[in-house]
Amino acid sequence: MGALCCAAVLLLGVYLMLSHVGATLYFALACVVMAIREFLQSQAWTYFPIPGNLSFMLEYVSMVLLTVFLTLYLGQYATGKLLRAIRYTAILDSLAYGVSVLFTESIFYTSVLKYYQVLLVLCIVAV
Repeated sequence: MGALCCAAVLLLGVYLMLSHVGATLYFALACVVMAIREFLQSQAWTYFPIPGNLSFMLEYVSMVLLTVFLTLYLGQYATGKLLRAIRYTAILDSLAYGVSVLFTESIFYTSVLKYYQVLLVLCIVAV
């Protein structure tokens, strides 16, 4: 987790001070989200008063955010109409799944996770 936080700080510094390239910002944000996800999965949060259902929801939201930021990062290097359409499909589906995580019960968003993952795999295979 520490290495991901260091990478995020370094990349955010590079983005703010040197170059305002979107890929650097997106990868830095992906590192932050990966660090948060690792923090939640490592059970280190048991020392902090975070309710179990909130940590469960944050874990799923972090998966959605990671998908969005990595798609935006890879989209900086992808050109062409097909790749742009695949990128938008992955982002919109991730946002739709994220809304379901935030506003529905855990039984629902865990049951539709497999369909979300299949759609993401199809996006990756289509590239």
